[in-house]
Amino acid sequence: MKVVIHISSFTPKQIEEVLGLKCNDLIYLIFSKKSELENWKKKIKFSQNIACFVQKDILNLWEDHTVPTEDDLTTMVQMLLNDHQTLMFLDRFQNKKSVGSGVNNFTRYIARFALAYYRFFKLHLPDAVYFRSSPHQIESWITAFVAEYTKVPVLISERSVVPWRRYIVRGLHRHREICVPDKLFFAENGVDETQRLGQYIINKQKSYEHAIPDYERKRLERNRGKIYSFKNELVYWWKRPDYILNKYRCYQAHKRLSITIDFAQPFIVFFLHYQPERTTLPEGFGFAQQILAISALRAATPLHIAIIVKEHPSTFTNRCETTQRHPSFYEDISALRGVFLSKIEINSYALLDSALAVATITGTVGVEALLRGKPAIFFGRTSIANVHGCHAYQNLDELKKFISSCSNEMSAERIVSEIVHFMKESFLLSVPDGKPGKSRKEDTAEFKMLRALIQGKVNVPFYKSNCDEG
Repeated sequence: MKVVIHISSFTPKQIEEVLGLKCNDLIYLIFSKKSELENWKKKIKFSQNIACFVQKDILNLWEDHTVPTEDDLTTMVQMLLNDHQTLMFLDRFQNKKSVGSGVNNFTRYIARFALAYYRFFKLHLPDAVYFRSSPHQIESWITAFVAEYTKVPVLISERSVVPWRRYIVRGLHRHREICVPDKLFFAENGVDETQRLGQYIINKQKSYEHAIPDYERKRLERNRGKIYSFKNELVYWWKRPDYILNKYRCYQAHKRLSITIDFAQPFIVFFLHYQPERTTLPEGFGFAQQILAISALRAATPLHIAIIVKEHPSTFTNRCETTQRHPSFYEDISALRGVFLSKIEINSYALLDSALAVATITGTVGVEALLRGKPAIFFGRTSIANVHGCHAYQNLDELKKFISSCSNEMSAERIVSEIVHFMKESFLLSVPDGKPGKSRKEDTAEFKMLRALIQGKVNVPFYKSNCDEG
């Protein structure tokens, strides 16, 4: 198949392995800079079926007036700008000095970039564009959007419900289709991970101390067990006084507005995401602005049930960007009737275990809730389907019905049984990171899926591969 790959996603060693495949189809490699391409040429030899492009050269295609027509450009750019997620990327656009700042320059950059990639896809007619994760920079977002507009399938390596495994999905927006690998691929990459999954489930069913992510554990150790340490802020962020000041102001506002939770009263807990991250933009599918999800949750929930909002600890243990958190964010949350901020020190699992249900955008806390027998609400991306106690947001009416069923006490045993079964079944669609004797960096699940895709070992209906083993 003819596949477009952004080269920065992979190592020279991985691409060299791809080049070792016997393949009659073209593979398009996109480099960020010319110097990057020259550096790679010193490390590996590109075969004749590899076409290399530098991003700047692709952008120059916007000057080619042979395609598209004016209507093509107008329609496409308007669709792109009318997708509110495009607007949310403005926060990640501020440092492009060559373009300028502000909304006007932002939209001009989008128009030029979109037109250039429109012409690129029309000229080269690739079978697919492959991303190792959901496009979460403005350039990759535009590339994917334009690909879909020009009927070029967008394929994404997406994390499965089992966090160390991935599969390929087709589509950029909410309704993505899983592409199923064939049996031959699993014969080569299958690993019996029943024991590993069993231990993962056991850890998630224990106390929070056993389940806390390693990255957060290390930050807490650095802060000597404290969520926030002004002294450490001066040590680690002295080059960014704006980060230090903003985090201090946000922490003080959160401390002032948050409350100690009355566990005897009914509540649903919403766990905020750390931002910026792809888990909300673009995988929030309309809820990158998390207060919208909180508002929807409040509107769907009877007033006698409180909405408790728990901030992500990384907001105060990691950097706190001025574009993502502001003291008024917490004031806006607290201003909602029947919505309360939880003290940051309160144990997350204590909240989870006492809640009627757990809500998140895309967080692993939703899976953790299900594994502990609690109903879970996902406002954004989730691979979980047809599992008792799990709700993927569609509209307010459906959310109201689900919350009503939570109040009538769902079966915790059934929730646990069905999510465990679903996790085991997901092995048939996904592959793990690494293999015995290899590190994760050498043998990532994202790369395995790319290799299988090029070899035709993933069942995507729109192409037939001409590649096989070298």
